[in-house]
Amino acid sequence: MLIVETYLKEVSGKGIGLFASKLIPKNAVYWVRNTDFDKIISKTELRSYPALTSNFITNYGFQEQSGIWYLCMDNARFVNHSLNPNTFNRFNDTGELIECTTTKDILPNEEIVCNYRKTCITCDVDVDFVVADS
Repeated sequence: MLIVETYLKEVSGKGIGLFASKLIPKNAVYWVRNTDFDKIISKTELRSYPALTSNFITNYGFQEQSGIWYLCMDNARFVNHSLNPNTFNRFNDTGELIECTTTKDILPNEEIVCNYRKTCITCDVDVDFVVADS
């Protein structure tokens, strides 16, 4: 769940991106795991959904080491991938994403980006975008 003020804007070649509304200082936590707010989906549950629903989850969610899918219910799902991210993801011992912090000051109107390959087990290491495992 996002805990900083952000907004969405189109990013050429990427679609929609998440941008800082105000300065987010270096080492600030900007997202925290909140399973009461966000949606957790098991692999079994994902397979039970119609294609339209499961495609939404695999496009906007991420699959954790445990195999579960985590779907952010706020605009955090619009964080784009970068090989040079301005954020760092912290995981617990079981591989669950627990918080995201900034690695530098993120200025107002700057895009917030992360490295998908460090977060989602279904990310392809040979391309610069996420590949959904459906």
